[in-house]
Amino acid sequence: MASVNLHFRVSYHTDFGRNLLVCGGIPELGNWDKPVPLTYTGHNDEWDLTISIPLPKTNTTIKYKYLIDDQSRREWEPEKDHVLNLAPASAPFNLEIVDTYRWQDHVQDAYSRSAFVDAVHHRDTVKKVNYIEAPSTSFEVYFSCVVPHIRSDQKLIVCGSCPELGSWDASKGLEMRDNEYPFFSASCAFSRSSLPFEYKYAIVKSDGYVMWDINENFKVAPLQDKDDSVKTILCLNQYFINPDKALYHGFGIYAPLFSLRSSDSCGIGQYSDIKKLVDVCNKMGASLIQLLPINDTTDKGDWADSYPYRQVSCFALHP
Repeated sequence: MASVNLHFRVSYHTDFGRNLLVCGGIPELGNWDKPVPLTYTGHNDEWDLTISIPLPKTNTTIKYKYLIDDQSRREWEPEKDHVLNLAPASAPFNLEIVDTYRWQDHVQDAYSRSAFVDAVHHRDTVKKVNYIEAPSTSFEVYFSCVVPHIRSDQKLIVCGSCPELGSWDASKGLEMRDNEYPFFSASCAFSRSSLPFEYKYAIVKSDGYVMWDINENFKVAPLQDKDDSVKTILCLNQYFINPDKALYHGFGIYAPLFSLRSSDSCGIGQYSDIKKLVDVCNKMGASLIQLLPINDTTDKGDWADSYPYRQVSCFALHP
């Protein structure tokens, strides 16, 4: 039966006796119940696994996570699931997936929340899922990463040492799609002779200034599968990328609702009065409004819990 070969590759350092497994929402990955072990290759702490799945007949989403097995005690990878979106395919192909074992980053996690994604850094691009199309050429490369700390008037590019990525010329770099912001992706036809190559991500500001990621270049080794008779997609999945190291600073208004009195309400502050506060903020150049109390102040269950200025309610980004 015609199939898609999924070759998972992920670098992760473990101590002796600990093994890396993967589990996901398809039978080949254990249906979230029976994790499948990866094989340690002994090269750059890399683990790999190859499975075959039926050719997708419709748009298909596969979710999965890695986990560490330590003598039957299992530790799941933190943060959200890995997501693989595949478009329908009519012919077999190989998908070599170079993954990043995810980690927790509380700063980037804050930038990934609705206050930034839907308000502060809101992007006008129409939201849609970017499915990985079956390859139309012999060899293609798919790039993906999560970049929450990027302003709405900025774009993300991937640039590298090969001609397909501009040969380190940012003006010729590959622009990433932002339909799933803060998740960015891009794909491009490649020549196999371009392997191995190095690459990194950069933010391009509205004035053309390029802000490079200061971390080391990502290095791409030759394909594990040397058979060039089967079309192949090399899927390079990175996690948090943060070229802009400056933390966000915003100016806003901090007020209890009852203080927002206007002639259009009952005089004690109503939600409809917030519209006029927005107008005031726009004239002042303020971009944030916090209502007090925004969080639950319950503590000991007595009358003092009604105090709206408790520490739990003194910080917020957006009501």
